Amino acid sequence: MIILDIMLKQIKQIEDTLKIGDKFKITYYPQNANVDMEDHQIQPTTRFGIWNKECLFGTHKKYGYGYIKYFDVERDGIRCATTFYKKAIEILLNNKQYKWKEGK
Repeated sequence: MIILDIMLKQIKQIEDTLKIGDKFKITYYPQNANVDMEDHQIQPTTRFGIWNKECLFGTHKKYGYGYIKYFDVERDGIRCATTFYKKAIEILLNNKQYKWKEGK
């Protein structure tokens, strides 16, 4: 229960900060790129994003790991950053870093 409380506080802090139109840098460990790797080989990816009305924080219904849907500027579409590998999602916004960590 304590872990859930910490996770909810982290999410709330980020949600309260992000506003529609905010541009940010997000770093996370993508599932599809790291699927066949050992834990010590998992590589992060960093993207530039924009927060819009399609963006949200969520929890996978079956497996319980957290995710953030965001608009990826380079890919010109919505993407999903997850905490699947028990690694943190980091968001850099206005020179302040926010970290959300929890896992599968």
